[in-house]
Amino acid sequence: MELFVFVVALCLATGVAGVRLSFRAHRRIGAVQRLHDGQLDGARRRVAELEAALTQSDAARLRAEEDAFQGRRRHADLIRVVSRQMRTPLEGVLGFSDLLRLNAGGEPLSHRQRQAAERIGEAATRLLTLVEGMSALAEAERPATGQLQRVDPLLLAHRACLPLLQDAEAAKVSLVLPEPQAGLTAMADPERLMRVFADVIAGAVRRSDPGGSVAIQARRLGGEVQVTVRDNGPSLSSAQLETLFQPLAAHAIAAISEEGARSSWPGLAAARTQLQAMQGRLEGVSAEGQGAAFIISLPAADAASADAAPNVNRLLPELSRLPHGVILYVARDKAVVALMRRLVQDFGGLQLHVADCAAKGAAMARDLRPDAVVLDLDLAADGGAAFLTDLRTDPAMRSTPVLGVSSDHEVSRVRGVAEVLHRPVSVAGLAQALTRTLGGTSDARRVISRGSGLTRRAATAS
Repeated sequence: MELFVFVVALCLATGVAGVRLSFRAHRRIGAVQRLHDGQLDGARRRVAELEAALTQSDAARLRAEEDAFQGRRRHADLIRVVSRQMRTPLEGVLGFSDLLRLNAGGEPLSHRQRQAAERIGEAATRLLTLVEGMSALAEAERPATGQLQRVDPLLLAHRACLPLLQDAEAAKVSLVLPEPQAGLTAMADPERLMRVFADVIAGAVRRSDPGGSVAIQARRLGGEVQVTVRDNGPSLSSAQLETLFQPLAAHAIAAISEEGARSSWPGLAAARTQLQAMQGRLEGVSAEGQGAAFIISLPAADAASADAAPNVNRLLPELSRLPHGVILYVARDKAVVALMRRLVQDFGGLQLHVADCAAKGAAMARDLRPDAVVLDLDLAADGGAAFLTDLRTDPAMRSTPVLGVSSDHEVSRVRGVAEVLHRPVSVAGLAQALTRTLGGTSDARRVISRGSGLTRRAATAS
């Protein structure tokens, strides 16, 4: 009996202790839960405060960027307006100083008066150089509003060289025009890049010694396209190279005073600013006895279409086998041009240039030396006969294959055209025709074309 009472008492004691422990645990759990809820609410409030602060910070940053953008635009507009207004009085000063000197026979000037007229003309010329340089700097610093597009940097460099050939000949400097390279395209603003090439190449011509040469080369390096302009002028130290990019340095202003209208100020400084606006760079290097080289770096164009590359095998497997080459497409219809651009963009390997008329096509063919020409036979009333005749008169272009596209299904053969496609042309049919046209012989044509171009330049130089 006593044992039974003991067991019952023990059970009751254990149950009471368990209930007490359970209540105590529940109280502690409730306290921890309340603490956790309080901390969670505090963290949420803190996150909300941080998000609000981040939103305000982003808004302030955007306002600051917009203010800076508008400030640069107003600064550029102000300098451009001032320079434009200064040209009119400078024109009068230069005109009357020239008139005094030219009219010396009718109204003779004394020696001092003639010297004074010459000094007035020289000072006005230096001031005009400063005005034009400031305008160029303002234009270079003006924010870019347009989007970058795929360009052929060597073709733009070639076009920038043409107006400088006369200056190079006068300085007895050989300016070697660059040859195009298949697949070498960059993302840039064509107009700005043309100004960059003009400034850099003009500076190289000015620095070269008589009898020297200026060479332009390009290469693909990683995700960039680098164009190098090399001269054979005197070597420059690192400090001298860096001062070339400082337009307001004392030596730059002194060069304007010494060289007057022949000064290329601000030249490289404006070119570097233009390139920075296009996400590019301009660097200078020099070695003893080897002149100076200026390297223009731009983002490669195929980086923009990298997302489309994985779809090649899935969409049209045969397009992945398109050979590399430079294509000149002479056509006016926007739809067919867009189709060709999409073909080149999505299934890369081809570098496309477009001309909207036969005359432009002939001029671009002489500059580009393309691996193949795609000609819209409906573009002209003569079915492209004049274009083909002009193309074949150039010895370097006689072996360039021409692929014709026609709406007339009765046209099956055209003299000077390797193959005729009839509209509507499918994407696969166009790809196969390009493969047949370019396959196996593009490298040989490129060698012949380059050799012909070099021979022609050598003959011109001699």
